[in-house]
Amino acid sequence: MSETDKKGRLVWTAFLRSCEKFPDRPAVEVAGCELSYKQLGQRARRLAATIQANATPGEVPLTAVFAYRSQTAYAGVLGALMAGHGYVPLNPTFPIDRTKLMLERSMGRSLIVDARSEPQLQKLLSGFALPLVICPDQNDVTELAKQLPSHQVIGAAELADAAEWKPRNIDVNSIAYLLFTSGSTGQPKGVMVSHANVLHYVDYVTERYGIENSDRERGDEIGASEDDGAGESGRTDCHRGSSAGIGCVGQRIRQGSSTDCAGVSQANANRKRHIGPDATTRHSRTTNT
Repeated sequence: MSETDKKGRLVWTAFLRSCEKFPDRPAVEVAGCELSYKQLGQRARRLAATIQANATPGEVPLTAVFAYRSQTAYAGVLGALMAGHGYVPLNPTFPIDRTKLMLERSMGRSLIVDARSEPQLQKLLSGFALPLVICPDQNDVTELAKQLPSHQVIGAAELADAAEWKPRNIDVNSIAYLLFTSGSTGQPKGVMVSHANVLHYVDYVTERYGIENSDRERGDEIGASEDDGAGESGRTDCHRGSSAGIGCVGQRIRQGSSTDCAGVSQANANRKRHIGPDATTRHSRTTNT
């Protein structure tokens, strides 16, 4: 790809190009259920438009995605990015106190939740002022809203229309996601990864392993933890049992055989920069185009 082609390139713009090129091709397969690029794009646009419609001027441009191996994990990550936000992956299989600490430290003001994670919301949000909670897997969130009176809870029926989404003009060095360390030797620390970091990694992996749009990737790990090139290449992401989040780097599957992905870890490590518990997180501002 030439330098001219790379101008204005972001993680979500690559995904939308695949939506235009391959609208009916499967984008993700979750437990045997497929979503096409067109379907996933529509879900992401609705989430992005909902985040934008409820945004408060000056807020930190981060949206947390509390989801695990679900279609909502994919749509939530893309929706956050397309809203002009970075995303914060939260895993509902982790201890809730640790997850709550991550959410508080991120300073994000919106949260996308899948059906599996909803039962943990009361504990996660107890004593925490998070204005917007989006539950796209539920049409009627009346009962959930009663349990969370201090929060605005939006269900699938109340999501904004996809046509209301407006692309944001953000710099390629803006944060794409904030990933927290395990905290095994102390409190979790945030790792800020920019769009430029992610795209550099995608380009490296695509060239290194000869990834093509006919390939399928199998991911076996946690949801929404990494971005890769599925949206860039028109490839299908498929997962055992249920989905990992967007772009968990797993085995590359081509014509029934897998390609070893060992060796990308150094490139992966090189694209991250750490912030400690006492550091100030810097978030890029977004503007309307």
